[in-house]
Amino acid sequence: MRAFLTGLILFGLFFIFGRWYFVCETRGNCDTEQPAEILPPPRDNTLYLTLDGDTLAGPFDQFSYEKGKIKPTLNESNIAFMDALVNFMQDSTRQKVMIIGKYDSDESAMPSGYFENLGIARAAYLETLLEERGIDQKRIETSGVLASADEMKMPLAFKIRTPAVAEGETTFDIPQYRFEDNTFSDANFAFGSAEFRPGFQLVTYADSVKQFLDINPDYLLTIVGHTDSIDTEEFNQKLGMERAESAKEYFTELGITAPINTVSMGEKQPVAPNTNPDGTDNEEGRQANRRVNFKLSPAEE
Repeated sequence: MRAFLTGLILFGLFFIFGRWYFVCETRGNCDTEQPAEILPPPRDNTLYLTLDGDTLAGPFDQFSYEKGKIKPTLNESNIAFMDALVNFMQDSTRQKVMIIGKYDSDESAMPSGYFENLGIARAAYLETLLEERGIDQKRIETSGVLASADEMKMPLAFKIRTPAVAEGETTFDIPQYRFEDNTFSDANFAFGSAEFRPGFQLVTYADSVKQFLDINPDYLLTIVGHTDSIDTEEFNQKLGMERAESAKEYFTELGITAPINTVSMGEKQPVAPNTNPDGTDNEEGRQANRRVNFKLSPAEE
């Protein structure tokens, strides 16, 4: 019996060796090399920190995003850029920095949290990273733009500006994109209409506001309606209030019991030019001006 088992084991070993020799040596179907490491694609080393056309630091690697993601894939060069920006902002206390996040057409319908688009969400996330490094929130502005595939090679842009010395001297107001002070475009209204038709991102934001007010009953919500300069100032003042009231009705129907104030600025606070320098219509500027602003603040303020 022992001899039989010994023979069976030897036969098994011979069979395994023979199969290996046939498959690997004769047929060459065994890959003994380790699979190659999949490296991330190289980034353009074309990001500079500039002020009024002068280079302050750089070059750095461009930031990189996976499709549909809000958080970037950071490398050492990206961190070095943020450190250089923080150092500049701490040494020069007058300037503000605008972060412009980009997104392409394939990402238009992708989730962006409670921000209107993925570009704004990306800029807002970078804002939090810079705040953690010591830049005051009041000195950071954010925006988002739809970009072409080629422009997405530079998914973030940074613009440092020096505000006017006197309050009110700036040409245009800068819209805010934060949870407690958020702005949405006229995409939530029909042209020239006050009918409120919230898109997916605004619905998400409204739900978040309700949850916030449920646990912070000492806060109130202020809704501000804005318009472009088409038609008369009186008409736009009225339209802005109607849009604010329409949005208030939607928030009330969600079950929000906290105080909701409504305000109309009409055409008084443009964020972009309504016309071009030659007097022709600036459609993109007018669209940016048609917006509604939601502000959360303590009730005693």
